[in-house]
Amino acid sequence: MSNGVTLVTGATGQQGGAVARALLQAGQTVRALTRDFARAESLVDAGARVIVGDMTDPDAMKRAFQGVEFAFLMGTPYTNGPKAEWQQLTTCIDAAQSADVQHVVYSSVQRAADLANVPHYAQKHRAEEYLQASGLAWTVLRPVFFMDNFGAEALAGNLLAGRLHAPMPPHVATQLVAVDDIGRAAARVLAAPEAWAGKTLDLAGDALTWEEIAAAVGTAIGRTVDFYPLPPEWVAESMGADYAAYYDWLWKEGFAASIDGMKETLGFQPMDFATYLSEARWTLDLRIELEVHSPRSFT
Repeated sequence: MSNGVTLVTGATGQQGGAVARALLQAGQTVRALTRDFARAESLVDAGARVIVGDMTDPDAMKRAFQGVEFAFLMGTPYTNGPKAEWQQLTTCIDAAQSADVQHVVYSSVQRAADLANVPHYAQKHRAEEYLQASGLAWTVLRPVFFMDNFGAEALAGNLLAGRLHAPMPPHVATQLVAVDDIGRAAARVLAAPEAWAGKTLDLAGDALTWEEIAAAVGTAIGRTVDFYPLPPEWVAESMGADYAAYYDWLWKEGFAASIDGMKETLGFQPMDFATYLSEARWTLDLRIELEVHSPRSFT
């Protein structure tokens, strides 16, 4: 890979941040796209060139992609919904096409075509097709459920109190991947993009039941964590039909990546959940919190 400019979208988020860090560690020139410059301080310190822009703004994205050779593309429905994510993805693909970008790595979701009835995933498969029809050289990454989701600030209080809640049966396994491994995969592809052109790569590092997930988190933070399944009707009432459809799918069908596929295809061993937890900053933070305060103070 030449040391041309690689544009990384979502660079201050989980996936984009992991990709930007992996590329910078490999000595590549990174143009980090974000909507909030203040959140990009660590990327600036690491050597990234930060550009502020809205992925739904065609003019802003034309400027962002100008002079770019490679791009890592991802979208999110969590800020403004699935329609906004579709706008993000198509606007960036159009801008990449206009700028003659040499290769686009797009992060979708594993079994994307089977999630067409789940609104916050449906547009990801549509975007795969849009990218493939664009004439651009492409590679699609398809990650499963993020290990990093368990580090969400909203979960911290319950984990400190020894509880993990989810609308899943306790004995159903869910496939997991660390976002740092998504970053490593993207960097590996962009190191030799011509070798990966036109390929889709499933990304998974482990598969655990939700009881096993709770137990592993408990071991990492230094207290027993029990799993408490939430009823499906609670999801529909509290989180909406979109998430109800997603968790219903995750329970009854779920991800189906090859756990050994990343090592065999990409040439590196992805993290299992225990390894991820041993290296995650949030588990250390919770362990320190528990050492300072008795676990009983959180119950």
